[in-house]
Formats: sequence, structure tokens, C-alpha cells
Amino acid sequence: MVSLRFKIMGIVLFLLVLLGLWITMQMRATLNTSLGNQLEKQGISLGRDVAARSTDYIFTNNLFALHELIQDTVRNNEDVRYVFILDQKGEVVVHTFKQGMPEGLRTVNRVNNSDRYQVKILETEEGLIYDIAVPIFDGRAGVARVGLSEKSIREIVIATTRSLMLSTMIVSMIGVLAAYALTALLTAPVNEMVQVTRAVAQGNLNKQVRVWWAKDEIGQLAQAFNSMIISLQKSRQETEDFSRQVVKRNQELAAYNTIAAIVGQSLNLKVILSEVLAKILETTQLSFGKVFVLSPEGEKMAPIVQQGEQANLNFFKEPMLGEGIVELVANQGEPVIIPDLSEVPQFALNMDGQAGGFSLAVVPLKSKTRVVGVMLLFGSEGLSGNEANMQLLTTFGRQIGVAIENATLWEELKAKEELRTKLLEKVISAQEEERKRIARELHDQTSQSLTSLKLGLKLISEACTLEEVKERVDELRTVTNGILEDLHDLALELRPSVLDDLGLEAALQRYTKDWSKKFSIEVDLHCSGLVNFRLPPQVETTVYRVVQETLTNAARYARATAVSIIVERRDNSLVTIIEDDGVGFEVQRVRRSPLEAKKLGIFGMEERVSLIDGSFAIESEPGAGTTVYVKVPLEGMVINHD
Repeated sequence: MVSLRFKIMGIVLFLLVLLGLWITMQMRATLNTSLGNQLEKQGISLGRDVAARSTDYIFTNNLFALHELIQDTVRNNEDVRYVFILDQKGEVVVHTFKQGMPEGLRTVNRVNNSDRYQVKILETEEGLIYDIAVPIFDGRAGVARVGLSEKSIREIVIATTRSLMLSTMIVSMIGVLAAYALTALLTAPVNEMVQVTRAVAQGNLNKQVRVWWAKDEIGQLAQAFNSMIISLQKSRQETEDFSRQVVKRNQELAAYNTIAAIVGQSLNLKVILSEVLAKILETTQLSFGKVFVLSPEGEKMAPIVQQGEQANLNFFKEPMLGEGIVELVANQGEPVIIPDLSEVPQFALNMDGQAGGFSLAVVPLKSKTRVVGVMLLFGSEGLSGNEANMQLLTTFGRQIGVAIENATLWEELKAKEELRTKLLEKVISAQEEERKRIARELHDQTSQSLTSLKLGLKLISEACTLEEVKERVDELRTVTNGILEDLHDLALELRPSVLDDLGLEAALQRYTKDWSKKFSIEVDLHCSGLVNFRLPPQVETTVYRVVQETLTNAARYARATAVSIIVERRDNSLVTIIEDDGVGFEVQRVRRSPLEAKKLGIFGMEERVSLIDGSFAIESEPGAGTTVYVKVPLEGMVINHD
């Protein structure tokens, strides 16, 4: 007969080996896919770089520069197998093959002028080659072709596989040793229980099973077995105890009503728990109680209130409570009652042999099925672990759990209300700042220009000759044009009419053109998927304002020389990417800094995007420019076709 120990060891070894092989296969597949995608992205990036840099050389017929360009690309990227450039007719202009251009390679990967790139995987004697074709100047200057080898991917996958197999062997050995130790620990108490069972079968009811090994299922079985023996010994006393149990149940019912009344009177958590705990101690005739509540982070149980005398509780150390029985009950969600602590060696040892007669009950506090706290009760009155006591403590735990949940929800509601108030204050402050800015614009520019216009009109009235009048009129015409431009810019910042009339793409083109001219900063705007489509007004307004705010920051703080904007409709979402080549900044430092102007801009963009259920992210480092990402889901929104 195969023993239980060897059965468990065999199962553990089989599962560990099977798991190791499965993880290895999954890791190989994941690495192949991930590294293949990474190699493809690298090839696309190199292809685009070669296509962009070779445009001028092709138009100027500078073959030497083209040759140096592709040779540098091969030298600087170890994964690149070859690079060559085709003209508009498909003829090879330059290539990096030392033995000549392979036959058929020129036509194996064709790309349309409307495509951004074309990727084709070629099977060669050297393995797989990722061939990327990128149109040069929208195909009008030819095509750049880049080939990347997957040799580095194979080396990484092989090395990773060897490492995983070695790890599987080591873990299997450790698992077998752990299984051997675990089975030795489990079979020892089982053997002892077999001996006690044989003694009980022979009529010896004085012998009981020791429960020193653990508070696990076997320990609970031993406790139940011991309770059965005690129950047999005390069966004659059941009739006498019945009357006392009736009185006790009446007291418990009265306690239920009292606790329910306390819970309904207040939402102050500490007040509720203090009064309820005092009533429970009175009902159970225990001397000390302590309530632990789950922290807001949901990581640990923290003590919040306690009641009664704790002179006899000195043997309980706080780490023991936090890491031991309190956490055990919180995780299992079931109450634990230890009628006699002297039967648990670690408790009896800490009490210097005075644990006899003391009971301990640890009860989970539940709201529905979720444990929100734990109640610890201790006293010298014998508290048995029978079903009635379990039900009593469980009912108390549910009542307290509901009270904790209600108080927590009330606190969360208050916190959300405070947050809403602060948010409203920020919105009002932003409105006031915008009004101040408009007032400054009108005062500093428009008002001064109107004053100049007024003075010019006065000078016209004082002119003596027709030539002088014409000269003054020309000056006033220039001043008037400036006033109109200032008012046009101010109106455009407040609400561009082209956004309502022609849509997001036309509005962005108009705004970026004017902004680029005003600040002498190059703007590259690329919109995709917006032709013949009108997005919902709230989406168009949000994206327009985010672009507007980002460009404003680029002009004020970034000292950028170029800005790239991509607005693209992808499936059921609108993606916006705004990138500048400015000085950059530390995002987290600015968020925590007292610079309200910068913080308000970022905060305003985040709030706008969140109101339409979008996601907002900003990436920047000093000296590395700034990139803003906005993604707005369009699923469920009404999109109009022009």
C-alpha cells in the first residue's frame, strides 16, 4: 500500500513539472510574439527614418549621400540585414548587398502610395526576415526597403527557455522537500487521532485529542471530537441547563433590539462601536472587547475601540493579534471560539500557566458577504463553541458590520461632497482668471489701440492740408486693422465659429495656422478619419480646447521650435497626440508645486477629458520635450456624416 506521504509528493512533483513546462511554452510564445512585434516596430521606425532622410538626396540626385545613409543605417543597427531604395519605376537606386541584389527581392514587397508602410515576413536560409517598405514623399520619390533579421530574437528565446527549465528543476526539488515536510506534519496529528478514536471505542472517555499542531481543519476536527467526548460526559446536565439557556436567549433577544436601536441612532463610528461593544460584553458576561476595522486601503485590520478590563489580557501582544488570529478570522470570514485558552500552548505559556478558565472569541464583522472588521472578546466566563454561541456572535457581527458599512459610506459621501466643493471652487477660480485675462487683453491692447484711434481722429480734425489728412487716415487704417486682428484673436480663443460650422479638423487647421504665424513656431497637423464625419459637439470642443491649451503652454513655457499634432479616429475612439521639442519639465514636480498657472492648465485639460469619459496622459522630461495623449471613446456617441 502506497502511503499518503508518497502520494502527495508524487502529485506535487507532477504538478510542478507540468506547470513548469506550461510556463516555458507560454513564455516562449509570448517572447516570440512580443519580440517580433518590437522588431517590426523597429523596422518601421528605421524605414520611416530612411525614407524621411533620403527625400532631399533623391530630389538632388545625391547618390553618394544616399549610399552613406543606408550604410550608416546597417552599421548602427545590428538587426538590420539590408537596406535599399527604389525609384518611382521600381528600379534599385542604392543597396547594401555586397554580393549583388538577390533575385526577386525587389518585387517581393510592394507598397501603395496611400499606405504609410508595408510589412512582409520572408523565409530565408538565415531564418525569418522582416521586410518593411515605406513610401518616400508619398511614393513620389520612390520606396525605402529595410530588412531585419530575427536572429537576436531566437537567441533570447533559447536563453530564456534554458533559464526556465533550470528554474523548473530547482522548484521541483524544493517542492518535493516541502511536500515531504508537510505530509510529515499532517500525518502526525492524524495518527494521534486514530489512537484516541480506538480508546473511545473501548469506552475510555477521559482521553482527548491534543490540538497543539495548528488551528486548521484537522485542529477543528480535533476540537469537535473533544467536544463530542465532553458532550457525552455531560449529557445528564442538559436538563438542568435548559432553563438557564431560556433565560440567556431572552437576554440575547433583548441585546439584539438594543444593538439595533444603537445602530440606528448615530452615524459616528466610534460612538456606535463603543456602545454596542459595551452591550455585547454585558450580554456575554465577558470582561474585555476590542474591535478592529479594515483600513481604507483594505490591507490590514486596525484597532478602533475597546471596552472593559484588560488586566488579564497582557499576554496578547499587538503583532500577534495583527498577524495571527485576527487576520485568520478576517480571511476565513467565520468566528473562532476558544473555550479554554489553557488548551492552546502559546496562550497558556504567555499567561504563565494562568490560562485555565479563560475564553476567547474572535468574530468577523460582515456587511452582506464582505468582512469589514473583526471583534475580539475575552473573559473568565466559560464561553463554549456550540452552535448557539456561534449564531449569537455571528448575528452580533452582522449587526456591527452593517453599522460599520453605513458609517463608512457616510464618511465617503462627506469626502466626495468636500471634493465636489473644492472642484467647484477651482472651476469658479478658472472662470475668474479667464475673465481677468480677457480684461487685460482688452485693456492692454484693444483699449490702447482705441485711444490711439481717438488721438488720430483728433489730429485729422486739426490737419491743415489734404495730404496731411490722407497720411493720418492711412495711420488710422493700420491701427483699425490691428484692433480687428486683436478682437478676432480674442473671439477665436473664446469660441471659434469654424468649429461649429465646419468641424474639428477645419477649426484646428485654422487655429494652428494662425498660432504658427503669431509665434513663428512650426506646426505639423495631421488629421485622419475625420473626412465627411462630424463628431459630437462635446468631443470636438474638448479636443479643440486641449490642443489650444497645449499650444499655449508650448509658446509660454516650452520654448519650442516645432509642434506635431495627430488627431486620428481609430475604430471606436478618437486619439489625439500633441508633441513639442521644447525644454520639457518634471510632470510630478509641477503637479505638486505651488505654480497654480501651470497646474491649472494640466488640471483643466484632465477635467475636460474626464467629463467625456476619456483618458488623459502627459509625458515630459527636462530637455526632452513634452507629449500629451488624449483618447476619447466614441462608442455609443452619435457621429454625424457631413
